[in-house]
Amino acid sequence: MDISIVSEDSLRIKGKRASFIVVDPGVSIPKTPADFVVTLNGKKENSLVKVDGFRVVINGAGEYEIGGIKLAAHAFEDDLLYDIAVDGIDIILSNSEVIKKEGEKIKESHIVIVRTDSVVDESSVTAASPRIVALYGKHTQESAKVLGRQDLKPVNKISYTLEKLPQEMEVVVLG
Repeated sequence: MDISIVSEDSLRIKGKRASFIVVDPGVSIPKTPADFVVTLNGKKENSLVKVDGFRVVINGAGEYEIGGIKLAAHAFEDDLLYDIAVDGIDIILSNSEVIKKEGEKIKESHIVIVRTDSVVDESSVTAASPRIVALYGKHTQESAKVLGRQDLKPVNKISYTLEKLPQEMEVVVLG
């Protein structure tokens, strides 16, 4: 499974059989192929002209399965939190505000991906007992510092399999 940055506020997650884009309202992205699109805010309109080949947009609560990727979207006011399973890897995906408010309710996952609209709350992120915390957005370095990591160099892409996940929590800055 690959997680790569598309723009400051958007990602592409690719499994063995399908891929999807996480894109926010009004964000300009380069032309990118994907099977479907996920938004973290269900109330706003998104510009999807640059997403090539998508079949569906997920922007509301519910359970979905597309190309072997399973998603459960949970609504919190205007924002969404996703429980995702890609190639046997469990992922939590949301923005820092939802993670902060709902942290204690988040299930354990291998990877927590946070769009850092604000600085993350350490206890909320670590409540999921992740092996990887992937940060992207405006407050990545400040959030990494809160999680005990400093001066992390941003990377464009990370790749993992279930067998190759680290034993101890690692923090990655995507940018």
